[in-house]
Amino acid sequence: MFNEEKITLLKSEPIDKEILLYLQNKLKRLNVEVRNDHKGKLFDLMQSGKLRGWCWQSSETVALFLPDTDKVIRGYLHFNEKKIIYHGFIVFKYKENEYVFDPCFGLINSKDNYFKVLKVEIKGKTSARAIKDSFLKKLNNSTIHNIYGDDDPNSPMFRNNTKYRDIVVMDDRVVEATAHYNMYTK
Repeated sequence: MFNEEKITLLKSEPIDKEILLYLQNKLKRLNVEVRNDHKGKLFDLMQSGKLRGWCWQSSETVALFLPDTDKVIRGYLHFNEKKIIYHGFIVFKYKENEYVFDPCFGLINSKDNYFKVLKVEIKGKTSARAIKDSFLKKLNNSTIHNIYGDDDPNSPMFRNNTKYRDIVVMDDRVVEATAHYNMYTK
């Protein structure tokens, strides 16, 4: 199967409305800007395909709003023998079952099916808690802050280069933010 065929297959998996509402509720105070071209709620941008190419930024930004034990996974997705991409996505738990949330491809799937269809080869992972801790440490009480990552796939901020503003933190948790994705450099 080629790239879009596997994505189409995964999109055909029915999404439990409860799971969709759970994620939408967790992310309702997250706004995203992609360059200066697209602005809005993460789900709106996801559904219109505007998050493609922003997997590192999207997965780490989403993790700021999810339970501490959820994970960001980084690794290879195998679409076929010639089409293999390095990618990041979220594995989250809902009612004792594990799911994948992949905002870049607009997918919410059972973990088992996503891993099976795309033959996921994990190269690194980190917890949502580690991402939050790293983010809060870098924030330094600033209202606008650029977050830069590194090239270690197990680090909290891997290849991230996002500018955050309108950040509200309560009890060491990010409850609101606007994330601006661009190609910022240090």
